[in-house]
Amino acid sequence: MEQDQEFADNVFKSFNDLFFDPEIQKRKLQNQIEEPFYLIAAQAVLFSNGKQPIIRINSEVKAKVKIKKGIDITDKDYWASRNEVEEIIFDDSENLDAGHVTMIHFKDGYQLKFDFIYNKYSCNKYLSTAEEFLKSAQFAFENNLLSAFVDNSFSSMELLAKAKMLLETNEQMKGKTNHKAILSEFNKRYKNDLNKLEVDYKVALNKLSKLRSYARYLENSFTVSEEEKLFILDSMKDLHQKIKENIS
Repeated sequence: MEQDQEFADNVFKSFNDLFFDPEIQKRKLQNQIEEPFYLIAAQAVLFSNGKQPIIRINSEVKAKVKIKKGIDITDKDYWASRNEVEEIIFDDSENLDAGHVTMIHFKDGYQLKFDFIYNKYSCNKYLSTAEEFLKSAQFAFENNLLSAFVDNSFSSMELLAKAKMLLETNEQMKGKTNHKAILSEFNKRYKNDLNKLEVDYKVALNKLSKLRSYARYLENSFTVSEEEKLFILDSMKDLHQKIKENIS
């Protein structure tokens, strides 16, 4: 327990030294803070593209505090203790894909919440839609609907590829992207990768990219073996699960 507390104290001090104390001192020099000053809450909003962090102090902090079930919060003077807090939730609608460090002072001391996973909001959207296409591909596979299988598999795999690269803060994936851009960046991502399972994602997307025009636009006749279909399905499911675990 002492080691845990020491670690927590060191983390708290590091974030304070890096983000909050310099901002407080700067504001004091600029007469933007009145004395006596008491730090109730602080927040650093962090960006993956090198943009300067946004530092917020006290009422500027954008966060929600979720209190555990069964706690009476009806008293007008209620202020939670740390053990009554279930979660501190980042609540900045303009920067949902940013990372953050949020610190709030409760009745018995400060509690810290930080999240350095960037693009989580966008990844969740892509992941959710990719899952719909994945389920459709599974149905098509089970009912031997080859064109539907290829088309839905491509849509799922492409969305998963974009989500994975966003999670890895690939700035080329921000905003609108076309098929060519996603495929190009995904191939670059795995160009020198020696992990077979990871490389399988690239192989599956490239295979589907070639087959999609045949399946959707009937440009040519084509076949896909059962082994290839299972390989594609397994690759999609595995990538979907890995991204889900990384952003949960």
